[in-house]
Amino acid sequence: MKKHKKPMQAHKPRMPLAGGATSARGAALFAIIAETLIQWGLLLILLGTPLIIDPRFSSIELTKAVWMWMISCGCLLIWSIKAGIDAKIMVLKTPINIPLLAFLLSCILSTCFSLIPHLSLIGEYKRHEGLLTLLNYAALCGISIHFVRETALMKKGMMLVVCVGVIAAVCGILQPFGIDLSRWGSGGVPISFFGNQNYAGGYMAMVIFFGIGLLLETNYGKGQKILAGIGSLIIYACLIITKNRGGFLGFLIGLMIFLILNRAEIWKRRKITAIYGLMFLFITIGLCLNEKTSPLPKLTGTIRIV
Repeated sequence: MKKHKKPMQAHKPRMPLAGGATSARGAALFAIIAETLIQWGLLLILLGTPLIIDPRFSSIELTKAVWMWMISCGCLLIWSIKAGIDAKIMVLKTPINIPLLAFLLSCILSTCFSLIPHLSLIGEYKRHEGLLTLLNYAALCGISIHFVRETALMKKGMMLVVCVGVIAAVCGILQPFGIDLSRWGSGGVPISFFGNQNYAGGYMAMVIFFGIGLLLETNYGKGQKILAGIGSLIIYACLIITKNRGGFLGFLIGLMIFLILNRAEIWKRRKITAIYGLMFLFITIGLCLNEKTSPLPKLTGTIRIV
């Protein structure tokens, strides 16, 4: 007798579990939300730290430090939750990873062997630049590396820094004339929102290069370039009015480095560069001719012939 073969049953493909698909979609959605929140947190730090002042605190620096600490801790919390959901921690390889780790290690070791550990941990009164603040700087550096990768977002951040710099610069320019927008009580000294002339001049010397860089950027709108250029001129005027020698020296050294690194782009846009340079010259001459805004007495007062 012939043996009848059993008909082979076709194996039905296993359908993915609905719960797993929903979980994956939820994790992807949270990753997008987390990245957006962290990016907004970084923008809030750029916006609020230079401008925020709370008279309830004992110093301007403490207000800014608390603002930065709060947002930084929030960003780190969101990043930690995201890493827990993804069950992995992504560490991007960049040229600054080793220098950053070396910096952190040196800060921690110096705090451990400090003669006054609590002072090294918290920082000096009014400045609060101890280990906690340095760790915060390092955390912000790591967050920026991981979550600020798009060029468009970087340009938005740069433009935001220029706008904040212009607001701070206008405040500093008006203070010698008796108009204090900060309401802190500058006494006619151009401190802007920073507490003293050294901080104000140092901030202006840093942010001015963002405006100059956007002015020379090729893939940028014409109107935005004009705004960046005007903003840089206002920031430069405030730098002169602060009469801060360190800030102005830092600006000159930074300008030389900027010219060397961007010499090809500057040569391509030499007409704009020449016009912009003349505007810088006219602002310098105009402010030096005014007794209230001229930095020459302070600069020449440091030169002594023995």
